[in-house]
Amino acid sequence: MIDLRADANAQARTGVTPLFVARCPGHVKVLLEKRADMQKHFAMNGIASLASTETALALLESRCDPTDIGEAKYGPLHALALYSRSNRYAVETAKLLLQYRAGTNLADDVDLCSVLPTDVQLVLLPFVQFSLEKARELRNAVQSHQVRILEDMLLEPADPNMAEDPASHPLLVAASEGHEEITRLLLEAGSALHAAGTCTTLCAACYLGHAEVVSLLLEAGAEKDEMRADGTPLTWAAGGPSDRQKETVEVLLQSRADVNKVDGALHTPLTASVEFGRSEVVKILLSASAETSVLCPGTEQSPLCLASERGDVQTLHVLLEAGVDKDEISARRTPLTSAVAAGEREAVQALSEAGANLNKVDGEFYTPLTRAFWGDHHNILSLLLSANADVDLVCPWTSQTPLCNAARTGRVGMVRLLLLAGAALERRSLGSTPLTLAASAGHVEIVRLLIIAGAALDRVDRWRYTALHRARQRNHHEVTRLLLLAETTAV
Repeated sequence: MIDLRADANAQARTGVTPLFVARCPGHVKVLLEKRADMQKHFAMNGIASLASTETALALLESRCDPTDIGEAKYGPLHALALYSRSNRYAVETAKLLLQYRAGTNLADDVDLCSVLPTDVQLVLLPFVQFSLEKARELRNAVQSHQVRILEDMLLEPADPNMAEDPASHPLLVAASEGHEEITRLLLEAGSALHAAGTCTTLCAACYLGHAEVVSLLLEAGAEKDEMRADGTPLTWAAGGPSDRQKETVEVLLQSRADVNKVDGALHTPLTASVEFGRSEVVKILLSASAETSVLCPGTEQSPLCLASERGDVQTLHVLLEAGVDKDEISARRTPLTSAVAAGEREAVQALSEAGANLNKVDGEFYTPLTRAFWGDHHNILSLLLSANADVDLVCPWTSQTPLCNAARTGRVGMVRLLLLAGAALERRSLGSTPLTLAASAGHVEIVRLLIIAGAALDRVDRWRYTALHRARQRNHHEVTRLLLLAETTAV
């Protein structure tokens, strides 16, 4: 028939091809020489079910892939199982197919039928009991991404949950390493989703930013909102160190993870992302309606206060663009006084440009200016003054103006900045003027600056003392000489 140029791929009314019904190696060889299609009606199924083992081998050696079943609903192992009672080669052919890694899994909707009477028996195979050394081999295969070695061990069949300790659980190791193919193999082999330990496989994959592995675990039934003492999958993803945290968070949100769920450490995904400086994640969470009024655990700060204190300008801008309250007090500070106290000049500038109140008193009774003063942040003080902060605003905590505070404590640089900004020279604080305070404390350079700026030498404090009286009273001889010289010059 072949010599007469018959079509090697002709199909019978049932759809089968000549190669499908080949029953000896010679048939296979001749048909393949005439370019018979191995995939048509998936010929391997027909040969495996009724032909000899040698016939199946001939097709396999011709590079027929027993795992690539095309449009067929099941593979050669399942076809062989259906006709095993009438095929005396069934056992040897099954071994051969397994050597060539034929698939053993079936989809749930496959309808298997046979023209012959068939008994179906469910056989549950126990896992092979492996030694501790074998458990290490399994872990090493997982860790080093040795797919073929792992497949061979699982076909024995090795227990996919076998581990020396919880931290060595194969699925946990695979998830942590981001091995997508290894993870899929372990899940197909029945690996448990929850390793006994503090970190689940899903949380580990989320923290390390392995988005593809996270998708696999969620598809396998991992709990997207699982509460752990140290986090939920979303809080782990939001605060992780990987450059791929954004994709991982998006995968969890697409699976409808709770964007506002509080974990065992009292973190929400938003506070975790702010605390660890993940501005891109913050943006995604805010677009998913994350609650901005939550406070960060431990510090009790609002997300904006925390970002300001840490100088995280990118996150700060994201939060401001989302419309958060730029003057809200949390942990007794405003975002601005938090940034000033931490010496974060760029954060101070960003808040100032966003319209934050430069004169708002925080919960500890400090203004932004006095925070800068006590922190000796000259550059921030200069920035606030250039942004028109009130140079003479009395600090409720000290009941003194910035100039009186600086004069009393000997901060020469601060006095110079305040004088350049037009600070009032004669304004009393707690009954004293800047000059009497500086003279009483013996700060020669500050007394000189105040005299040059035009401070009145005869101005008295509430106790009717002039600066000269205060200097003499405290035996500050250099200050006394300076004031006497100034009086003489003035006359």
